[in-house]
Amino acid sequence: MKGTDPPRWIEGRGRVDRDEAGRPVRMRGTLADVTVRKNADEELRASEERWRRISEATFEGVSFSQDGVMIDTNAQLAEMLGYAPGELTGKPVLECVAPEDREKVSKAIRGGQTGGYEHRALRKDGSTFPVETRARALTHRGRPMRVTAVRDISERARLEAELRQRETLAAMGSLVAGVAHEVRNPLFSLSAALDAMEAGSGAPGEDDELRSLLRPQVRRLSNLMQDLLDYGRPPRLRLVRGGVTDAVRRAVRSCERLASQAGVSVDLEIPGGLPELDLDVGRIEQVFEHLIANAVQHSPRGATVRVAARALEGPPRGVSLTVADEGPGLAPADLERIFEPFFTLRAGGTGLGLPISHRFVEAHGGTLKAANRPEGGAAFTVFLPGAIS
Repeated sequence: MKGTDPPRWIEGRGRVDRDEAGRPVRMRGTLADVTVRKNADEELRASEERWRRISEATFEGVSFSQDGVMIDTNAQLAEMLGYAPGELTGKPVLECVAPEDREKVSKAIRGGQTGGYEHRALRKDGSTFPVETRARALTHRGRPMRVTAVRDISERARLEAELRQRETLAAMGSLVAGVAHEVRNPLFSLSAALDAMEAGSGAPGEDDELRSLLRPQVRRLSNLMQDLLDYGRPPRLRLVRGGVTDAVRRAVRSCERLASQAGVSVDLEIPGGLPELDLDVGRIEQVFEHLIANAVQHSPRGATVRVAARALEGPPRGVSLTVADEGPGLAPADLERIFEPFFTLRAGGTGLGLPISHRFVEAHGGTLKAANRPEGGAAFTVFLPGAIS
């Protein structure tokens, strides 16, 4: 080999011949140039390392599988599915697919499907979430292999569902507002006629009982029409810079009679020094009237509804206020629908109080969320952003 030639790999194989006493007498063997094979092995290792770096750099989860069994995965897929790195190796692919979608994924694997499709994946803890999957077939060391990219689309699915809901609710709101406006006028005439009847009546008569029955029903319909209008039209806020404490205190006072009749106490815990907010005070007071009344109506006699506030330094900076009850809490299916219009868990409820509150809070740039408390009961948390200097 010349001095300028690249080094070559030589593989030697041999054996030692021994005499009757076991002493070595000679050595026989062969030498073979394996440079080509060694270079191929090095290229394969380099290619595998490139694949490894690419898969670790991507946002998607990536798996390599043979015969439906994962032989390698990147850290992103393990984290997505709730496993430690390396735990997925040797696991059948279908064990990480939600039961309702296993036939769909199995069919895609058997058919060598390469186009993207969606299904629900199964985490180690048993929870499921939506993913988008795309796969390609390749050959590795002479064996067919399937490389699959998996993307968590939970946030996209949530946003799409939220957009569909907003579009539906916007159309419903316009319809509801129109109906409420048309009903409101004859309802006002009925109320005015009742006022005239009461003003013109002299001594108590047999019509008094009829009027006493009509008056609360007219009032109830008037309140319902106002709720429909509040929900149906976009909120027009009259923002004033200040604190939220006074509005919440007034909301608590307005619910005192309801709480007393239900045998429920309302505990208010609002510290001083909360940051200033840009508020439509009337709208926020209405929000907390709805939330406190809702908590009282779902609490057993002798229970306590707690209204608490705390400052959040952020980001985002603002105030978090929670209305918590000691009632039965919310079923998982109800949690998903709790802010839908006309959905109610209370007999005689209109199902508009919480959707109106949700809309008013969002108009302030805040959030209203419902959850179950670990110790029992439900909690509604309002976040209102701090005023911008």
